[in-house]
Amino acid sequence: MKTRNTHILSIFLGILFSNHVFPQDNKIKNTVKICGTIESYSGIYKTGKLTYYDALTRDINDKIFPIDSAGNFSVNFYLPHPIFNSTSFDLEGKYYSDFLIEPNTNYTAIIKDNKIHFTGKTGKLNQEISKFKDSLNIIFMDRSKKTDQLHEQNISFEEYIAYHKKLENDKLSFLTSYFKKRNKEKKIKTILANEIKFKTANTWINYRFDVPNSGLKKSLPDFFYDHLFQDYSILTNDDYHSRECIDYISNIVSALSIETIQASDLVDHFKSLNLFST
Repeated sequence: MKTRNTHILSIFLGILFSNHVFPQDNKIKNTVKICGTIESYSGIYKTGKLTYYDALTRDINDKIFPIDSAGNFSVNFYLPHPIFNSTSFDLEGKYYSDFLIEPNTNYTAIIKDNKIHFTGKTGKLNQEISKFKDSLNIIFMDRSKKTDQLHEQNISFEEYIAYHKKLENDKLSFLTSYFKKRNKEKKIKTILANEIKFKTANTWINYRFDVPNSGLKKSLPDFFYDHLFQDYSILTNDDYHSRECIDYISNIVSALSIETIQASDLVDHFKSLNLFST
């Protein structure tokens, strides 16, 4: 089974990283520059750290950069595709994340009141994302925390996934209602919808873990992976921009590498998507 799954894993990665999903890469153009200022800078920390994680390499990348006496900093890095909530700053012992970064773009930001505030023309998308996330958290924060703790309870998979899907659908309904009242870029709604959707995909595939015993569950429903791949496909460039989708990809790779997953589930799913050229 391990040899068979290794073969299927190669097929999966080959499709995922082909032109069907990933655009042609350009290391010259695909660079990002972020210039920032720490308001009320203490001067104690002389450097900061940027950590980012993309779907192409799935490597954790760290960039250390200096902070001058006025609290100003600048960091440049290569990025193969847009990423949302997959970048974080470590500044003065505090962490800042939950923002969108796109290749070939320069950003300016201010660190103020324990938040990162993007400014200027390129900061508008992050400003709107931040407003939505604040509104979403007011309504769903407590419910999200309770749902995230379901893996610690002894409940059936059907009950477990029903809770998560209900939360996903309610959040997507809120997202739709929110954007009906505001004339915002479609890109923002797509990014946020994918984050919500692939959050459920991650919780689904992570059900395979037996958390109390720090291992894998001895058995899963027969349809576990088949229905997962049907319900949460990765089909477009937009899909993998979210950290939730990047983690979902990593979880699929992990499951294919170490478990007795039915390889036919994934192959049949790929065939149904017409990803193979004829």
